[in-house]
Amino acid sequence: MKMKADFQIKNNPLVSKAPTTKTFNVSERTDTLIKLRVLNKTTDVPYCDSFAVEEEWIIASLPGTKCCVLRVSMGLIWLKSTWMKSMI
Repeated sequence: MKMKADFQIKNNPLVSKAPTTKTFNVSERTDTLIKLRVLNKTTDVPYCDSFAVEEEWIIASLPGTKCCVLRVSMGLIWLKSTWMKSMI
């Protein structure tokens, strides 16, 4: 599934909105486990076109229980080099 949104940015004289695309992929699905990979890309914002944020969501439960565990991890994927890479 792909979702597109424009996020408003306040108090920034250079950028007023951040057009963002989130792409959701279910990489594994069983009765007790769901793994999602989410890729976030922002365009038309200075330096944001240099990287994307990848998320991995793991939702797991034990059979016969009424609870689950959620683990979310994130990482940067560098799309091109920028002089601000060391600061991000």
